Amino acid sequence: MMEVNLTGNFLTLKHAAPLLRRSGGGAYTAISSVAAVIPCRFLAPYTTAKAGVDMLVRTAADELSH
Repeated sequence: MMEVNLTGNFLTLKHAAPLLRRSGGGAYTAISSVAAVIPCRFLAPYTTAKAGVDMLVRTAADELSH
């Protein structure tokens, strides 16, 4: 769950960010879920991964905007 949902987004951003910067900007869209903010019984790995995706994208937007 973490590999697909969180690590996949992290690696994509890691390699795409320099290309977006060189080209003058761009956008990155990540697919998350309401499960990122609402606990879902028996889905801890999924909800944790999606919450991580949300924070990864927010943090990357802040860091890359400078």
